[in-house]
Amino acid sequence: MTELAWSVWEFAKSPDGTTLLTDRARDFLGDYRAAGGPAEPSEALVPLIRAHLRYEVDRAERARNAGRYMDPDYQKAEIAAFHALKSLGN
Repeated sequence: MTELAWSVWEFAKSPDGTTLLTDRARDFLGDYRAAGGPAEPSEALVPLIRAHLRYEVDRAERARNAGRYMDPDYQKAEIAAFHALKSLGN
């Protein structure tokens, strides 16, 4: 379910990476099911996406603090997405 959630995010996020395009997510899940994937609509998808975004933001922050370059605009987009997804589910 975690891998499916992140796939939904990767294939259905907005071009700027700040929000989930719900119609696109629905289409992705429909195509996944049609291809034989065991995906049923689940209230767990959005919380799993948010959990992964939280992990990504934390990982980028730790890398930045260790002196490794992390794209600040990408990190800002992930933070914005994390907050925007809250309205779609806990």
